Amino acid sequence: MDEHTVLSHGEIAEPPGALIDDNKKDVSFWVDKHNRYAIREMIDFLNQEHNFFQEDSTLTSTGEAKAKRLKKAGTLQSCTSALSRTSALSLPLFFRLGAP
Repeated sequence: MDEHTVLSHGEIAEPPGALIDDNKKDVSFWVDKHNRYAIREMIDFLNQEHNFFQEDSTLTSTGEAKAKRLKKAGTLQSCTSALSRTSALSLPLFFRLGAP
């Protein structure tokens, strides 16, 4: 689920001036966004184990993205499946940090 932009042709240009993110979203938006990313990460992890669907081969073709994905996969897979699943599902329940 790593998000990397891959430039297939053309050149990279840097716009003049500063890029300012003037985002007015509240905390619940960011908590919801984090939860969606965590679910997508878990789907990717379980897919690596059980091959529910075929992964897009272009996602692992670039150097930096491939290195990051392999590092993450190695870290997650070094844990036992039961421990990682239990942690992924129970930790948010115990440490909700005020989220409903």
